[in-house]
Amino acid sequence: MAEDDKPRITSITDVDSLVSNTSDSTLSDRVAYLNPFERRFWDSSLPHRHLLHIKDLYRTHPAVDRQFKQRRDLHLDALQSQTPSIVHLRAFEKAFSEINRAYGGCFGGGQIKRFLDLGCSPGGFSTWLMKSNGGAHGVGITLPEEDAGFPLSIDPTLCASAGYQVQYRDIIQMVRESVTVDGNPTILPRDDSPNSDEPTAFDLVVAGAFRTLQGHTRWWYRMQLSFSQLLIVLSNTAQGGSCVFALSTKPFLWIVDTIGVMRQCFESVTAHKGGKLHAVRTFRYLVCRGFHASAEELALITGRIRVAMKFLEDVAESDAQRWSPEDVPLLSGQSASEIFEAQHQFVLELLEPLWEAQFQAIRASFANILASENGGEHSQLMT
Repeated sequence: MAEDDKPRITSITDVDSLVSNTSDSTLSDRVAYLNPFERRFWDSSLPHRHLLHIKDLYRTHPAVDRQFKQRRDLHLDALQSQTPSIVHLRAFEKAFSEINRAYGGCFGGGQIKRFLDLGCSPGGFSTWLMKSNGGAHGVGITLPEEDAGFPLSIDPTLCASAGYQVQYRDIIQMVRESVTVDGNPTILPRDDSPNSDEPTAFDLVVAGAFRTLQGHTRWWYRMQLSFSQLLIVLSNTAQGGSCVFALSTKPFLWIVDTIGVMRQCFESVTAHKGGKLHAVRTFRYLVCRGFHASAEELALITGRIRVAMKFLEDVAESDAQRWSPEDVPLLSGQSASEIFEAQHQFVLELLEPLWEAQFQAIRASFANILASENGGEHSQLMT
């Protein structure tokens, strides 16, 4: 759509009118950017269509762009000051508390004996787990301080009392080293001997690593980071254990395929938005409980993940414009059509409540930004 053809938006009433008048239509500018797999989800879900449309209006509005630039600059200034971000730590700590509450307190009260926190900075999840599980032993993996989006801010006294270990490592590079020799990544050897081939198994693995404040991220990097964490999860989770996995809410083929793999390996797979922390973001936590994959299943699935990781490594080192996410080998071994038929109903039930919640959060933010710029109504829920 040309700049001059864009509708003028000065109030949330304008937004509501545009969303209700166009997102139900069979054709839209938005549809042109969807591949056949994504189009099937567009056709299947009104909440998904509503969300995609308001996201387009929101992210292209100059008032929204100005506010996000101001927030980004504030975050960057805070990072450059090298002051530990207690605010961010508390926000993540609260988010995990909300996840735990939503699942009946299954991650507290001494029920977690050993946990792994991937992408642990600023430390909110690990802090909550140590406070809520006396005697628990934890391992956190995060980028070196000079590369981290958020500095690690965990109380050193708490770390010492809980025997918490921090490994400053790049998760993708760590997994790459294992994949190169057709192996799976080991976080800790079971007998604490560097020559042990058996990994320590964790009751809970938090796979929450994601890029922050670094602008546009290449599609293959996002897949590398997710698949690296998935390989660590499947290689290091104890039988009966749990995983909290950060993943986009976009119904891309590789994301739906990943959800299918998690369903195969865990008794239950549900989703939680993480409260206000990620309210407007296309982001959620898969909460997977009851790990039960057999050795044979794990050998097959982890082998496919390694194949996909090697392919992504080739993409990153070559002319990436030749490739798209749909070219990456699928983890389930199924075709795109088979994956849709097997997973789409489950994925809709899993994600539609999150799409609706994200829609309301974006709408509330949009209303407040427009009211601040132009006067008028602040946020109310749209029904």
